[in-house]
Amino acid sequence: IYDVCQRVTEANRGNPKKKITDEQISVIFDLRKSGLTLQEIADRYSVHYTQIGRIINRTSRSKVIV
Repeated sequence: IYDVCQRVTEANRGNPKKKITDEQISVIFDLRKSGLTLQEIADRYSVHYTQIGRIINRTSRSKVIV
């Protein structure tokens, strides 16, 4: 668990409040394309499903290239 937390901390160094890294965003798009619901994806990342919806609709984190 420490290793995972360390990687997330290092990936979010610019904004420590981020729960989802830029790398995870591309995985989120793949999960959505494979048919998972927003809620199922949100449960995997421990965030609210509306945050996943914002990422998918590019109203949040739109500068991340997928």
